[in-house]
Amino acid sequence: MMKESIKNIHLAAQYLSAAGKSFLPTKDDDSQSNLAWNEERNSLETRDLGSGSTLTLNFETGNLTWDGTPEIIDVRKHTHQEILMWLTATSKKIGLAKPYVFSYSYELDYPQIEPSYQYVFDLNEMKEVAAKFTLAQNAMSSFLKENQLTSEIRVWPHHFDIGIYTKLSDALFLGAGLAIPDSLENELYFYVAGYKDGSAIEAKNLPKLTVGSWHSDWNGGTLKSTGVAEEDVESFLNQAKTAFKENV
Repeated sequence: MMKESIKNIHLAAQYLSAAGKSFLPTKDDDSQSNLAWNEERNSLETRDLGSGSTLTLNFETGNLTWDGTPEIIDVRKHTHQEILMWLTATSKKIGLAKPYVFSYSYELDYPQIEPSYQYVFDLNEMKEVAAKFTLAQNAMSSFLKENQLTSEIRVWPHHFDIGIYTKLSDALFLGAGLAIPDSLENELYFYVAGYKDGSAIEAKNLPKLTVGSWHSDWNGGTLKSTGVAEEDVESFLNQAKTAFKENV
């Protein structure tokens, strides 16, 4: 089941989040723990943790890897406790000065991971998720370039969305990305929201979108990911940007 696969890869991504927290200086926005999406490898990657060391999670194989080293473990074949033991030992082996500590500064919408927990996810389903991550990254990159806007494109391990946050004007900002199923949509979906002077822009009075729709129960718009192409996502983002700039 896709939701179960997403849940398990979301949980497994916390090993990378914890690596950022363990080895990098803490930032106010917790960005030391956010992740890059490598579309060529279909993998999540930490920032440089020191001396070029990065920890990666491959969606096609389920492998955790210290990039550039032979240190690899398949998360589907080991318990949570065994994975933590591997991370502790191998982080020291590759020369990282600080100890690896499995912790993160937020709460997940899942029960705490027990030491005996074993990951179960369908690799074919994860290839589908990887394709959606790549679609999102490419669409957001094109949107930023077309509009001469700047933002990192990062995966935030708390809610497991890949997104951007960019400045439209002195007081106006846009946040957008691809989110996993939740109370808004029952499948992977694109989202967009505007912010003025630090407050969310109410979507109920904005012009109707021709791609995606505004939500009255949430100050933003969504677009289900099934069957959409890169140009659909770009249109969704551009229409939202125009609505924020011309109606707020």
